Amino acid sequence: MDTAAATRNDVPGLTRRSRRRRAFLFGDCAPEEMGAFLEIGALDDPTVLKQEADVDYADYFTQAALVERHRDNPKRNWERIVPVDHVLAERGLDTIPPRYDWVIANHVLEHVPNPILWLRILHRLTGPRGRVFLSLPDRRYTFDYHKAETDAVDWIAAYERGAEMPDRYTIMRNLFYHCVNRAESAWAGVPARYPAARPSIMEARERAEALAETYHDTHCSVFTSDSFCTLITDLGDPGLVPWRVARLQPVAQDTAEFRVVLEKL
Repeated sequence: MDTAAATRNDVPGLTRRSRRRRAFLFGDCAPEEMGAFLEIGALDDPTVLKQEADVDYADYFTQAALVERHRDNPKRNWERIVPVDHVLAERGLDTIPPRYDWVIANHVLEHVPNPILWLRILHRLTGPRGRVFLSLPDRRYTFDYHKAETDAVDWIAAYERGAEMPDRYTIMRNLFYHCVNRAESAWAGVPARYPAARPSIMEARERAEALAETYHDTHCSVFTSDSFCTLITDLGDPGLVPWRVARLQPVAQDTAEFRVVLEKL
């Protein structure tokens, strides 16, 4: 890492994961030289900081609401939750003015019920040389281990039915196949295991039907780094997803996420 890159990462409060993301995203470039950024779901761990570049933050809730939701969450530092410039509960992603060179979304896409529509909206939000930076969990190192990888047909089905929230089958799949599988253990060869209190398939179905009556946040897509690239290629050929994979960073030892940069077709 060069001196400038090291200086960019020498910022108090940056997590190790954020430093790795920034090293991949910025490379030898300074953030202020890369144009305008929109970061979705930054919470307390933004990739781009307000003081170093032109960046707006988007989230479903206001900053105050996010602080209250995460005040007792041991995995979050509520005091570092960023201000929210675009509150998506009030105005959807598709209402944001299209002025960005980059959209950043870390661990967001796997939660999106209608990924084709979402990626098409990002296409509109960015200029001719627009890019999207994604960090995504690889199922082999997460609680998604036992779930089938999402394919192009899954995304087309969600797009054609106009999915706005996870359906009961998506929720049921997550309840029934959820397992214990930490990244460090998976890399060490420890097999994924189901929890002792795993629900039966009928219990999962009953719970899913109740949860599906309102929006229930869950993983709607499941990837490996290879399957994601295949998915984008399969849907890019007919123009349903107007992006292609420009850069890929595979999962690093003892971690669970891969990173990808998409560029416009």
